[in-house]
Order: sequence, then C-alpha cells, then structure tokens
Amino acid sequence: MKEAMLKTREIYYRERKKLRFHFSSYTKLQKPNWMLQSKDDRFESTYRDQKVLIREGRIAVACIVQANSLLFEQGKDNCPAVMLFSEDTFFEEQPEKLKSIASKLFRIKGVSCGDEEIQMFADILADEKVTLFNYEIPDKLTYGKKVFFTTFMVHREHLPNGYIDFDYFPALICPEKTEASIILPAKYWASEIEW
Repeated sequence: MKEAMLKTREIYYRERKKLRFHFSSYTKLQKPNWMLQSKDDRFESTYRDQKVLIREGRIAVACIVQANSLLFEQGKDNCPAVMLFSEDTFFEEQPEKLKSIASKLFRIKGVSCGDEEIQMFADILADEKVTLFNYEIPDKLTYGKKVFFTTFMVHREHLPNGYIDFDYFPALICPEKTEASIILPAKYWASEIEW
C-alpha cells in the first residue's frame, strides 16, 4: 500500500500542475438530482469547495466505514458514505489496521456501548442522515495515530469500476480550508497496484 500511495501522489501532483488539468470536466463534480430536488444541503461544501480539494488537497489513505447500499453495485446514483482517513504513514504500511478501526465502528452502529466518546459514532452511523466532518477518532481506537471520521459524497464517475469494490482508496483532503473531502478520481490512482 505504501508504494501505491507514493505512486498515486506522484501521478496526481504532477498532473494537476498541467494547465489542461484545470479545464477538465472529469474532475468537476455535479450535484446529484436527488440533492437538487430535495434541497438537501448537507454536502454543500463538497461542491462549493471542490476547486480547493482538486488544486490544494493532499492525498490520504482511506477506507469506507459505511455507505449507501446502492454504492456496492452498478448504478447511476451518487450517494453519501462515511470514511476514515489518515495521513499517518503507519496506515499506508499496515492498511488492515485502518480497516479494523472502521470495522469496530461499524459493529457498534446503533448499539449502546457505555463509552461517551465512542457512543457518538454509534449514534451517527445509526442515524445515516447526520453529517460529521473531519472528526478525530479517540486514540484508544487508533493505535495512538491520528485518524479522522468524515461523511462525504461518493461520485461513481471517479471510481475504478463505478461502484465500491475496493477496501482502501486515496482520498483528497484539505481540512484546514474545507470540511469536504472526496475520493481521488481513479484516473490518478497507481493502476498497477491493487487497492
């Protein structure tokens, strides 16, 4: 995974220096129809701040905690999900540790766990309509490393096969400038390495 992340960063950071990159329709995100029709503005920052992410975002290793079930099969709808991400190279060397944190959180979904810090995540995952952006997971779950929990929109056009069929992925983040984050468009992933 470490090699995949290094190559992905190299590809993306090189490509975004090119003038034609900034005029590419591939990287431009459009709000899904269901958001427009329902006037759902929970992910407004994704569309408002997408240029910040594309131009200044850093690549972090990430994995899904929970996603709309439609995203696990072929389809057209772009939908919300929850991910964990970290910039700590510990998780690039041992990505299964990030996945184990995500699994622990998913297992407590909707359960009373007796720990106030952790209970918030159980409640948010159970509600599925609540958004929480870039919230740090307590150290007791993260091997003492910085790991963040965030809700985000999954855009199928940026996935390798149009749906979630991978364990890990590179995410674009820039938490000092926006709460939004996105999956790095698959065109820039290190393709020769399995994610």
